Amino acid sequence: MRHYFLIDGMMIYQTMRTEQLLQDAQAIWWMPLLEGHRLVGPMLIDAALAEAAGEPVVLTVGRLMTAFPSRLHLSTIHSQADLSALAQHLRRFAAFYDEDAQLVAFRFADNRRLIDLPSILTDEQWGYLTSLMTRWTCHNRQGKELTLDLPQQRSSLQSDQPFRLGAEQIQALEIAAQPDALLHRLGYTPQMMSTDMSAYWQLAQQCVALWKNSGNGNHDVLFYFSRRIFSTHGRALKERDWQTFLVRATPADVVKLED
Repeated sequence: MRHYFLIDGMMIYQTMRTEQLLQDAQAIWWMPLLEGHRLVGPMLIDAALAEAAGEPVVLTVGRLMTAFPSRLHLSTIHSQADLSALAQHLRRFAAFYDEDAQLVAFRFADNRRLIDLPSILTDEQWGYLTSLMTRWTCHNRQGKELTLDLPQQRSSLQSDQPFRLGAEQIQALEIAAQPDALLHRLGYTPQMMSTDMSAYWQLAQQCVALWKNSGNGNHDVLFYFSRRIFSTHGRALKERDWQTFLVRATPADVVKLED
C-alpha cells in the first residue's frame, strides 16, 4: 500500500515558490496534476519516495504540509497505484470544460471544497474520482483529520469519458464556497484567523444564510451587513430581526448602522 500527500499548491504558493527542490523537473517523489501550472495547481507526493530522497526532501515536504492553517490544503491518500498511475488518474479531474465550453479548475485538493464533494457529485462521479483509492482523509477547519466515505464498488466505476460537472453542481460548489469568499472579501486571511478559523467560518455562514433567506441578492449588502456583524464579534446578530431588515435593504441602509 502506498501513502500519498495531495496538496493544493495555490493555497500555499508563497511557500511553494521559495522551495528550491520543487524547481527540479527531474524529481521523482512528486508530480503536478495540472499541466502548465506546476507550482499553483494540485500536487501529489509519494511519501515513501520523498523519504528515500533524503533529509532535504523530507524537510521540504514537512514545510509544505504545515504551510496553511489547519492543514486545509493537505489530504492523504492510500492506494495500490504507483505515483505515475495515480497522478495520471487524478489529472482527469483537475480541470474540465463546463456546458458553455469554458475550462474550469476543479479544486478537489482544497479540503474546504473536498468535504462537500460526496454530497455534490453523483455516486458514479465520486466513485470514478476515488476508484484507485483505498482511503482518503482530509482536514476540517479545526484541523481535525476526517476519513471520507468512499463508494464500495468504486474500483468498477472507471470511465473513458471526460469528467465534467453540470451547471447545478457548479452552482452548488459556489454556494458552499460563499462563506469563505465572504471572509476573503472582509479581509480575513487564513493566517489572521489561524486556530479560530472554524469560528470565523461559522459566523460567515450565519451571515450568508440570513442574507440568502432574506432574498436580497445584493452582494454589497451582504458585505456591509457582515462587516457590521464581524465588527462586534457576532454580538450584533441580536440587535434586530436581520432577515426582515435585509429584505429591502440597500448598501447605504446597512452602512448607516455603522455610524
